[in-house]
Amino acid sequence: MAFSITKVFKPYLIQLERLTGALRYSWQRDRAEEPFSQASSRQPIDVIQTLMAAEAIPQGAIFDFQTIQLKIEFQSTSTARLEWSLTAEQPLHHSLDQQDAAVYLEDLQEEAIAIKLRSHQLSIPNTDHDGSPNWEVASNDLRIIVHPSGCITFFDFKGNLLRHEYPPQSLQVPIVEVGKEAIAPGWVHRSKLHEAEHIYGLGERASRLNLRGPNRYRMWNTDAQGKYDPGDDPLYICIPTYISLHHGRCYLVFYENSCDGMFQFHESANVTFEGGPLCYYFSIGKPSALIDSYTQLTGRPTLPPRWAFGYHHCRWGYERQSELTSAVENMEKHNIPVKAFHLDIDCLDNFEPFTVSPDRFPDIQKIAQDLAKKDIQLITILHACITANPKSALFQEGVQQGYFCSGEDGSALVGPLWAGNTAYVDFTNPTAREWWSQQYKTLLDLGFNGFWHDMNEPAFLTVWGDPSLPPYATQHDFDGEGGNHLMAHNLYGVLQAQAAYEYLRKAQPEKRPFILSRSGWAGLQKYAWTWTGDLTTSWASLRQTIPTVLNLGLSGIPYSGPDIGGFIGNPSPELYLRWFQLGCFMPFCRTHGSKKTKPRVPWFYGDKTLEVARQFIELRYALMPYFYTLAWESHQTGAPLVRPLFWHTPEMEQLWDIEDSFLLGEALLICPIVESAVLERLVTLPPGHWYDFWSDRVVAGGQNLVVKTSLEQIPVFAQAGQIVPMVQGDRLTLHLYFDDRGSCQGSLYSDDGDGYTLGRVDYFDCAAKEGKWYLKFHCAGDPKFSYEQVEIVLHGLELEAVWMGDRLLDAAPSKFTIQALETVSFTGRLTIGSSMV
Repeated sequence: MAFSITKVFKPYLIQLERLTGALRYSWQRDRAEEPFSQASSRQPIDVIQTLMAAEAIPQGAIFDFQTIQLKIEFQSTSTARLEWSLTAEQPLHHSLDQQDAAVYLEDLQEEAIAIKLRSHQLSIPNTDHDGSPNWEVASNDLRIIVHPSGCITFFDFKGNLLRHEYPPQSLQVPIVEVGKEAIAPGWVHRSKLHEAEHIYGLGERASRLNLRGPNRYRMWNTDAQGKYDPGDDPLYICIPTYISLHHGRCYLVFYENSCDGMFQFHESANVTFEGGPLCYYFSIGKPSALIDSYTQLTGRPTLPPRWAFGYHHCRWGYERQSELTSAVENMEKHNIPVKAFHLDIDCLDNFEPFTVSPDRFPDIQKIAQDLAKKDIQLITILHACITANPKSALFQEGVQQGYFCSGEDGSALVGPLWAGNTAYVDFTNPTAREWWSQQYKTLLDLGFNGFWHDMNEPAFLTVWGDPSLPPYATQHDFDGEGGNHLMAHNLYGVLQAQAAYEYLRKAQPEKRPFILSRSGWAGLQKYAWTWTGDLTTSWASLRQTIPTVLNLGLSGIPYSGPDIGGFIGNPSPELYLRWFQLGCFMPFCRTHGSKKTKPRVPWFYGDKTLEVARQFIELRYALMPYFYTLAWESHQTGAPLVRPLFWHTPEMEQLWDIEDSFLLGEALLICPIVESAVLERLVTLPPGHWYDFWSDRVVAGGQNLVVKTSLEQIPVFAQAGQIVPMVQGDRLTLHLYFDDRGSCQGSLYSDDGDGYTLGRVDYFDCAAKEGKWYLKFHCAGDPKFSYEQVEIVLHGLELEAVWMGDRLLDAAPSKFTIQALETVSFTGRLTIGSSMV
């Protein structure tokens, strides 16, 4: 074999070229931002002076202070929009769902009489300590008191104090024009926190579930540069939305401001924005109602194709198609039912988007066709940038049409990335979004069924400082209005997802788009799923997965999950298996790892690990009807699939800090093992009664319980009173978990699994009457039922006899089978009390 100096030194030359580019760009970035350096030294300035006037408007009121205006508008009886403005400038509504928001306001008209009567008659219920009148704007559910000092107090309809806000302050410097851009005012917004108040949300955080404490949380989507650990902040998806719990009362705050900011919830809630409007929504209600209101405003989660809930696999390191096909064959050989393979940057031609290397993957179209025959989807990675290559027709077209993010001089902003110098598409430009989205046709024609938007915070390679694009010097179109990257940065990922989603809906009207985005903001749920990014491999990182996914769900993002096994590092067989067990109950279930780590396939970790991993994958597929029903529920209400234990009972303070367990929907409680060499763990049970999923033992809720387990299992509980649908082949199994009254309820959503044909919702209800139990069925939607047989399995009841009408059915002690969804009656003996511990 001939010795090639070029081949030996090429990797080092590439690294040197990248380092040189990163050095040059870091210096250029600092130079471009230097004229805006005053922004970092701004100080808060009091802007509230004399209250000059108060005026009632439809659904709210306007308060004119000497230098600032406050506008309050009710969006519903439980949600109000508040905006403080120094000028008449309006916020950019890139996060709001225009269709849903219109429906929201239309629905309000039916109940607006109560709001209008009380908001049009601005009342003076009491006075401030100096005798000045306080003004009240109220709906049937929410009272807002505006003080002449600029303080605002919120009460519920019972008169309970929810929140007290201090007057806002403005961050200002003398306005000095620099090119096209000036340093706009920022904001400081503070509110009092109750002593026991807990805070949740803010998007993707490597933090405790409860955000209360001295930590500061930045509102700036950030490329973690290949890895992150618990405690690192910020991460990829920062959303200025949070939920508060105190004394059983809940509220949500959503700031409609995409600029860089900082949140801290210590003695008080301190919120700072470097620019943009001080516009926010305040909602009250239980957590489910808060997320319902929030996603009605920012958009309901998309209903994904059913295959998306299957097991996905990826590896950065499948460099040739032979490695991909070998991985597929090994999945079959080891009887692992995979639903999707993801191709990382190895598949790209010189790291260019919308390409596949013809040398390393010459038969990708045939591979996609072969996988489709096996009901396996092929998903490819995409970046949001294009190599600044003069020979690239795509780059030249983007430059000529002004489709890229630009510098102060209007030229395309170019910086170093893996492929060399690149330019990012300006997704605030609707024409650029349309142009970009047309490129997906190339990948659709090759047979790809999903698209993985990675590294879209966006960022360049740097040697020092923030890798993000320069916030003040970078210019964006903003629908022709113009603006800088300070406003556009956090919106970038969600606008990229919007471009892809809207094109795919038109290009493939018979399919639902599947988009996976690393970055995003409020409204991402309308278009894409996400995952928890490049988390390091450790037991601490495994534990971190739960609060991270929970806080995403409480920020309106229901579909997420970890890289099973961690992205960076090598898990032990035990750590890998525990991560796998957790991942099988997450909305997004994918094994993935970095190029220089051990494989993330189950058989690599031994026969025992393979066997248990297979069992959990099979359990996930058995629970597919339940997952899919939860997805439909999320599509209707915004409810996350993975929920904190206080979701239904926020008044129970002992549940507020539980971050090592979660509810999967309403019926299942999942308690993963997140420590090494642990064969028992403490479980905190919400109210009610709970069945051990494995043994059927019944446990009283509202208590702490030490549960023994094994390497083969993790503690899982089913809530009494629920019906859990499961499947095996064409047979649907309904697991009836009776409560102590002998009743249970549930539902099932089914459709073709893709597309937009009419779906069907079945409602199940079982209760006792005059010595018999009656299991009743009711459906809405498509009259066609998807299953040929329905097996009924009873938990907590010993069966005696079963009838359908007058016909006696064959039955075992705890189960029977029916061919049609018709009312069934049966006799038996309730055993839930006798098996309780």
